[in-house]
Amino acid sequence: MRAKYGFGCQPVPVIRNETEASHTWRGIVMTWSHIEDNITWSINNGDSARFWTDRWIPGFQPLSSMMQVQIPPQECNLAVSAYSFHDGWNWRGLNNILPRMFVLPLLQ
Repeated sequence: MRAKYGFGCQPVPVIRNETEASHTWRGIVMTWSHIEDNITWSINNGDSARFWTDRWIPGFQPLSSMMQVQIPPQECNLAVSAYSFHDGWNWRGLNNILPRMFVLPLLQ
């Protein structure tokens, strides 16, 4: 299906309707928002999930969609691992940009 409908190799693909799609694909498209809402990342080492643009915190939209300040362009596509150490989070790097509402989920 990845090859036929061209949604790439992203772990959580962006699904769109196609005019010549099969009935199976149309069913996937119709239910995808429900599926996507319930997908949870297994972060592991944090290299595969993008900190700002993926939905890796359960119950939250991508952080970039909820930011009230602009994310520095050089940080937009950084992985979760760019903000974490082996024993916790790089709070100094996040302190000036991350809204407080996201601090508690990261502490858990």
